[in-house]
Amino acid sequence: NSLKMTGLMMKRIVFPLLFLLALLQAVQMEADTRELWIDNGSRHIYGELFTPPDARDDGPVAIIAHGFNGTADYGRNYFDVMGRLGYRCYTLDFPCGSVRSRSDSNTLNMSILDEVSDLRAVVGYFRKQGHRHVVLIGESQGGLVSALTAAELQDEVSQLVLVYPALCIPDNWRQRYPRVEDIQDVTELWGVKMGRRFFEEIHDMHSLDLIGQYRGPVLIVQGDADRVVSMDDSRRAQQLYRPGTRLHVISGAGHGFKPHELQQEMQQLEQFLLPGNDFVKGADVGFLTGQERRGVVFHDRNGRERECLELLKNDYQMSAIRMRVWGNPRGGSCDKNELLAMARRVKALGMQLMVDFHYSDSWADPGKQPIPKAWQGHDFEQMKQDLRQH
Repeated sequence: NSLKMTGLMMKRIVFPLLFLLALLQAVQMEADTRELWIDNGSRHIYGELFTPPDARDDGPVAIIAHGFNGTADYGRNYFDVMGRLGYRCYTLDFPCGSVRSRSDSNTLNMSILDEVSDLRAVVGYFRKQGHRHVVLIGESQGGLVSALTAAELQDEVSQLVLVYPALCIPDNWRQRYPRVEDIQDVTELWGVKMGRRFFEEIHDMHSLDLIGQYRGPVLIVQGDADRVVSMDDSRRAQQLYRPGTRLHVISGAGHGFKPHELQQEMQQLEQFLLPGNDFVKGADVGFLTGQERRGVVFHDRNGRERECLELLKNDYQMSAIRMRVWGNPRGGSCDKNELLAMARRVKALGMQLMVDFHYSDSWADPGKQPIPKAWQGHDFEQMKQDLRQH
């Protein structure tokens, strides 16, 4: 009985202590989030700065740009994953960017160019504080703003993350207002009133002609059921950015992610931001063309039929493909023409290509090197020309 009483007393003591420790930890984490106002000339930008425990004074910073009529509140979704990576997070309210903006809620003065200017000011603020690694994360309209800002601040933005980026905004409104004189003084979208200036400034803007000036690492995340932003724009952006740019497609996701889709985005973000993310991950698909000729098809985890290279890139995060090339192989498998056709497919996906030259009509390795039949009997000088031509 005394043992039972002792155990009961220990439970009564330990459980409240555990609860108290958890509460203290939560209070400590809450204390690491504070309001931070940043000035951009006469514009005053409200934001929240999240600082994880043990963050270095000059450690990395992620700046999160919300979408149309959004606020800094949306950026809190990133605090946990960024905290694990040791990143400070600054999530802001664009002045005039929302009817709920704590910076300025007058959406009649909303402006893409002003938001780019504000984001430049925020990057400049943290750079002056000694933070040399700055990541921009932009959602929807904030994705367009982040992409334009990164193109202007190529040397000051370390990495760029675009989440269902609304790169189509200028094109969409140009269709609505083909001529500048067609623009109304006030246009209302989803209950938000915008002034004429918003549309005048972007009327002649072609975002896909601008954003590719940024040459740093880029991650794009979008759902394949997005009815607001076309997946085609994200694919074109992927090709405009440097080789290895990753486009992760979330199956069934729309414009805005559900909790399980958001979790998938965070997994991609964490993988992208981990040190060494430029490490090449690839696959040898030397026999893919032959398999496709025989009718072999590939399926994803959900059983949907997918094109092999696109599946490797978007579901398995592969950034490179290796192909072998033989001289004049029997049946044409792995010859020059097959290699060039595959190279075009690889390039269209923005992936890197590694060519494995065998200098033979079939398998060759350090233990055997059969000379191509077309080169047999040639002297050394002629064989050098054969090699150059090959």
